Amino acid sequence: MRNFLDIRTLSFITGIIYFILFLAMVYIYMTRKTYPGFREWCIAFFLAFAGLLFISLRGIVPDYLSIIIGNLFAAAQIVLIDYGLVAFTGGKQRIGLHILSLAFLMATFLYFTYYSPNVNIRIIIFCGIIAFYCIHCVIIVYKRIHLILRASNWLLIVALSLAAFWYAIRFFFTLFLEDQISDFMAASAVHGMTLIISFAVNILIALGLIIINLQRVEHDFFMAKDEVKILKGFLPICASCKKIRDDKGYWNQIEAYIRDHSEAEFSHGICPECMKKLYPDEP
Repeated sequence: MRNFLDIRTLSFITGIIYFILFLAMVYIYMTRKTYPGFREWCIAFFLAFAGLLFISLRGIVPDYLSIIIGNLFAAAQIVLIDYGLVAFTGGKQRIGLHILSLAFLMATFLYFTYYSPNVNIRIIIFCGIIAFYCIHCVIIVYKRIHLILRASNWLLIVALSLAAFWYAIRFFFTLFLEDQISDFMAASAVHGMTLIISFAVNILIALGLIIINLQRVEHDFFMAKDEVKILKGFLPICASCKKIRDDKGYWNQIEAYIRDHSEAEFSHGICPECMKKLYPDEP
């Protein structure tokens, strides 16, 4: 079972899949309409790829790359997904929290790699941070996305919830039940299952992020279409002064009404006929 769930092979293959997802998202970012946060999601999947690539090279490259930088990049993925979701929904960023979380991970990994080596504690810290951010992302998607799009994205909610659930289980399993791990690459089958589940949910997360971007494109299209319909209907207009009555019964200058109900702007001039009437002496 342990050979089947070889950590090095799983890490490398998962990293390659993340790189493919990164390329797909970059293509969408460059060729389609996207919204704030999509760029950060692209970077997130590149960091996930780079992190797992370094992790898969454990024992081949220096520990500061395969342990410190590799896990830092892997954790930065969910941090950037969180950052992108907040940007997408127009919320207030908590950059200080993000920096503190990643700095804490880096500092503790340095300590438990070089000064007091302990693989179990590193896994506990990593899983705790990932579970926390996944839960926060679920809250953002559940509460804020619905307000913007008037629709939910259950694919993203379920994927992030599964990730949060599994990393929480991994956290408590390593904390209370798992034996001391002497070699990360020879970790138990549970760690192999963690990589497989992470692989699956990250594909779903990437699809969910792409879908909410498409949902917003559709939402904006239908909103714009509704605005155009306002100008297509019958407009009550005064036969004398040419003011237009709105749906609240107020009379507005035609320029003001059109400006408020479309993207048109006015620049004023005088037509030749009015020029003759107003300024007959002008050549």
